[in-house]
Amino acid sequence: MIFCVIGYSRSGTTYLSNLIYNNIECRQFNEPHLLWKNIDRFNIYDQVKPVRNDKLKNFVTRKLGHHNKIIIEKSPPNLFRPELVKYVLPEAKILFIERNEQACLQSNLKATRKNNGFIPSKFLYKSQPDKYNLEQKQYPRNTLLLHEQIHPTQVFNFTKYSFLKFNHWRKGHYPFGPKLCGYDKIMRERGPEYYHTKCIDLIKKYKKTYTELFDDIYYIELEKLVENSNNYIDDMLGFIKKYSTET
Repeated sequence: MIFCVIGYSRSGTTYLSNLIYNNIECRQFNEPHLLWKNIDRFNIYDQVKPVRNDKLKNFVTRKLGHHNKIIIEKSPPNLFRPELVKYVLPEAKILFIERNEQACLQSNLKATRKNNGFIPSKFLYKSQPDKYNLEQKQYPRNTLLLHEQIHPTQVFNFTKYSFLKFNHWRKGHYPFGPKLCGYDKIMRERGPEYYHTKCIDLIKKYKKTYTELFDDIYYIELEKLVENSNNYIDDMLGFIKKYSTET
């Protein structure tokens, strides 16, 4: 049984994923961004619908499988592509997390202004599991390495995507977090504050779409999760545990 953690960048997705990992026996996939990009053939934008291809779909689902264990998958770009998640993982359970809008905005702005939307060295780290996990403070092997995420037919598309990504980053037009269609133009003409405000304004729209597409959704507020009043964490873990007999 796979649970997808859905939420905007800096909204507590990593905190939630690690919290579950520390309390429930599961397999954790933290941010396999490139794996998901196979489905749109490495479109530079995340706000796109899936290109239907059973070979690529099966590649992604096979990589996210793990011997009938509970799977916790976390990729913030998936907030803006619910149709893609439904196409690839139609039976997934959704853990939808949100954070105070102003706090989320300021955190993303800070990361973007530091030009942390893309860090070239991460590509190298992801080829060296021990070094990558140490640098990112990940649990051992809780991420897929670079070569594990790219389907052989998508190597050329990945290469073009990487060069374009690097070029936008070099010019300061590459925001932290999920990438809206036309993000480079928005960043160039309107700046990071306008960009992230626009993204956060879209959360309600995509939350509604997830609600329409998936039957099993658990909604989480980061502030309540951290505070853990009224057994907030136990209730959330209970949502996951009730499916354990199905795994």
